[in-house]
Amino acid sequence: MWRTAGPIRRPSSMTALSPRRSPNFLIENFWASCPGLAGVLSSYGVQKGDTVILYMPMIPEAVVAMLACARLGAIHSVVFGGFAPHELAIRIDDARPKLVISASCGIEGNKVIEYKPLLDKAIDLAKYRPQTCILYQRKQATASLVPGRDVDWDTAMKTSQPVGCVPVEATDPLYILYTSGTTGIPKGVCGITADTP
Repeated sequence: MWRTAGPIRRPSSMTALSPRRSPNFLIENFWASCPGLAGVLSSYGVQKGDTVILYMPMIPEAVVAMLACARLGAIHSVVFGGFAPHELAIRIDDARPKLVISASCGIEGNKVIEYKPLLDKAIDLAKYRPQTCILYQRKQATASLVPGRDVDWDTAMKTSQPVGCVPVEATDPLYILYTSGTTGIPKGVCGITADTP
């Protein structure tokens, strides 16, 4: 649907996206985080055409990660948070990500699911090794970091240099979304920039 001319009004908070979070998570903070995280990704060598796997729960930081990748022209692949290590390893081997972004845990009902042990096991199982893992620590569970590979999201953001948008073609890949793999090896479906609303 096309918008008529006039000011665009944005909601002031992200409560609808993350009902468990305080409504003080403002849209302004959200938009300011994208260039900062893109700067973090860039400092770890992510550039146009590289792949980044997002192994995260449905939290605002997952959207920030998607937009930060798009800002650099990098291709993101969302893998359902909490997926079994074997399934994540298959997707790591196929996507060959330069970097993985994850969170310390997800919440399903009243149950806390720790993601970091699943991620570590997946990387051990995979033939391909991502260079870096950026981890968003949630208050419900704190994950230990692997020295030389893992980076704390908040620590990295404190020293990040925000970066601008990299120009991309309409036909450049934006994301890879994998099928479930119930009928064999998961197949990656690539979406291009122009197809994404």
